[in-house]
Amino acid sequence: MKTTTAFAALAALIQQVTSQSIQGGALYSLPSGSSDTINTISGTFRVPDASVPIHGPTSGHKGIYAFGIWVGIGGWQGYGSASGCAAGTGVLRAGIDVYYDGFSDVPMVPWAWYQYGVSNEAGAFAYAGFNLEAGDLIKITVNGASNNVTAIIENYGKVTSTQGRQPIQRAPPTYGFQGNNVANTLCRTEAGWIVENHMTETSPPEPVVLANFTEVAFGELDIKTSAGSATAAQAKLVDINIPEQGGKLTACSAPSGTEVRCRRVLEA
Repeated sequence: MKTTTAFAALAALIQQVTSQSIQGGALYSLPSGSSDTINTISGTFRVPDASVPIHGPTSGHKGIYAFGIWVGIGGWQGYGSASGCAAGTGVLRAGIDVYYDGFSDVPMVPWAWYQYGVSNEAGAFAYAGFNLEAGDLIKITVNGASNNVTAIIENYGKVTSTQGRQPIQRAPPTYGFQGNNVANTLCRTEAGWIVENHMTETSPPEPVVLANFTEVAFGELDIKTSAGSATAAQAKLVDINIPEQGGKLTACSAPSGTEVRCRRVLEA
C-alpha cells in the first residue's frame, strides 16, 4: 500500500511538472523536416489593463505582479517554455511588459523591449523613450531574413485598427544586431503571438506572480515563409499553467484563424 501510494504521488508530481507552462497564445511551427523557413511575423494587440487577482493563492500577494506580451520568431528553452526549437538556437522578438504594484495597489507604467540571441547570451533591451498606456493599439513586426534582421514596434494610440494610419511612435532597436550571430542561430521553424508569465532574475529563477489582465486579442496576424504564408488556424494553442499559482491561468483561442485571444482565468 505504501509503495502504491508513493508511485501515485510520484506520478502526480511528474504530471504537475510536465504541465507547467509560462506561455499562453499561439505557436506556429513548420512541419518536421521541412526545408521552408519563417521569414516574418507581425500582429497587433491593445495594451491591457492590469490588476490584482481576487481569487486563488496569489490574491493576497504583497509585491509586484506582472506579465509580458510578445510577437517573435524562435523561442527560449527552459522552465515552462512551450517552444519546440532546438537547444542552442536563437530567438528574435519584441514586446511589452506590464506591471502592477501590489504594495501600493496601483498600476505601473508598461515598457517596450526587444530581445535576440541564444539562451543565456542576451537579455531584453528597452525601446528608450517609447511611451505606452492601457488602451494603446500596438503593432509588432519581426523580420528574421538573414540579410535583414529587424524587430519594430509601433504605437497607434487609441484607434480601432492600424489600416491606413500612421503610428504616433515607431521604434527600431537602439542597439543593433550587427556583430551578433542572431542571423546564424535564429530558429526559423517557429513563430508566435504570446502572453508570458516571465521569469524572475533570482537564482534559481521562478515565475513572476501573474497579474490579472483584460483580454489580450492579437489581430492583423501575418506570417510569411520562404514558401508562402500561414495563418493562426495552423498554429498550436498554449496556455499559462503554473500549479503553485492556481493552475491554468489563461484560456487562449483562435476563433476565426485571423485572431488569437487570451483571457485571464483561474482553474485551481
